[in-house]
Amino acid sequence: MKTPSRIKYGIVRRIGDSMNNSAKWQSSSTIVSILVTGAISVYVGTTSEAYADPVSTSAPLDHTQPILLKNPGFDGWKPEFPGERQRWQTTPSSGYTHLAIPRHFLLPIFDSTEKPRKIIGRVRRGSALSVRAANAECFSRNKPGKWYEVKGGGVLCNTSGFDIVKRASPLNPPQRQPKIRATIPFEYARVTKSGSARLRRKPTLAQWKRLTSVNGPKNDPTGLMIERMVGDFFVSIDKEVIIEGERFMRTVRNEFVAAEDLKIKDPPIIRGERLRGNKTLPMAFVYGDDHTEILCEETRKVCGLAEKYARFPPQGLVKVNGSSYVRTPSGYLVPKTAVRIARKRRRPKNIAIDAKWIHVNLAHQNIVAYEGSRPVYVGLIASGKEGYDTPTGLYQVQRKYIAKTMRAVDPKEGLYHIEDIPYIQYYHGGYALHGAFWHNGFGNVRSHGCTNLPSADARWLFYWANPDVPEGWQSLENINRGTPIYFTNKASRSS
Repeated sequence: MKTPSRIKYGIVRRIGDSMNNSAKWQSSSTIVSILVTGAISVYVGTTSEAYADPVSTSAPLDHTQPILLKNPGFDGWKPEFPGERQRWQTTPSSGYTHLAIPRHFLLPIFDSTEKPRKIIGRVRRGSALSVRAANAECFSRNKPGKWYEVKGGGVLCNTSGFDIVKRASPLNPPQRQPKIRATIPFEYARVTKSGSARLRRKPTLAQWKRLTSVNGPKNDPTGLMIERMVGDFFVSIDKEVIIEGERFMRTVRNEFVAAEDLKIKDPPIIRGERLRGNKTLPMAFVYGDDHTEILCEETRKVCGLAEKYARFPPQGLVKVNGSSYVRTPSGYLVPKTAVRIARKRRRPKNIAIDAKWIHVNLAHQNIVAYEGSRPVYVGLIASGKEGYDTPTGLYQVQRKYIAKTMRAVDPKEGLYHIEDIPYIQYYHGGYALHGAFWHNGFGNVRSHGCTNLPSADARWLFYWANPDVPEGWQSLENINRGTPIYFTNKASRSS
């Protein structure tokens, strides 16, 4: 794969927002980005100042005014796609003789027993895959082994880290699985104490007290410390664990961090809109400030507020005192500058007439999923900022990950590390659509090239887009003929 000229993972580095009232943002410098996937890929590039969540420069609002346009949030939200029925099974499926149980956190699935072979997917600890012998020998981790065919496609080598059993027993310790039917697959926390220790195993109280005076892993007599977390860290949470009166959080990777050093990060309350029945395009979304003053058409005066991420079918423009407003069906007038409008786009000629495809409108920061010429889903995005522009053109989904950790070192600002970024779909090198739980700036450009989505929207697109990730797998890679994604940076043309 060609090395990109700059980072394209859409990660926004935010330092200190839970420790003080002003966010500190990274400035231009060279970084090395490492995608933690089991195998490590390295990219070299530059970053520049990231966009903070929009800050209002207008006069303070009168919050005693009624809220006339509300953000629907997750009221009535239900997962349209069930995702996986289960990851853990105790006996193999019909037609298969054994279960393959990953001993390690992340292990590969290959396309063939023959060389040259390529990785077509990965599975995490906590999955139980139905397999059958492939009558071929393999060699992994300096040990001879056997190849097994996997239900869903591909093969695995048992000595790469799998237990092959006829009946599975409960894991100890248990492995936190993604909440496939929720808006976001894991609970996340931000590390608020610089230098907090990340531990590979549960410590005793005596070990923990010894670690308080240890600078780093090289000086650690217990062998527990992975690193001192200096920089900007988010971890995915399994559960709280009490160790001799001390509170710790066990992470999804079965690592341990002092609970007092973490702050739970709630995702922003936003989702897109499923289009069916009378609900269709165009669709207007309020964005920017948390609340926006709106006018009543009859009086042409302020009569209430619109919440951020409220949406409505626009009914044309109205001029009031030289300013443009978008009319709602109820006769309210919303400032045009506070609205992103998604309109129908003509299907590109080289996309099949009945195919699924996605249009990303960079000019208006919205995304629409289509089945043929029919729009079926719409929402807001946050794409690449100036200097890190998301590329335009027609691409296809190449790799899909339910969740993946991203980590980067900035020699000027330090390290950032974000675990289990949800519902990633790569389409062009390091560019991807993915969920973003760490900011609330949808409708504005802000990333280093990736297309940030609200997690609920990233989930919907992940399970809707082709091809499906096989049940029990963490990722599907080296995809042929994935769902097309069409990026434009001009006003939409109606079909």
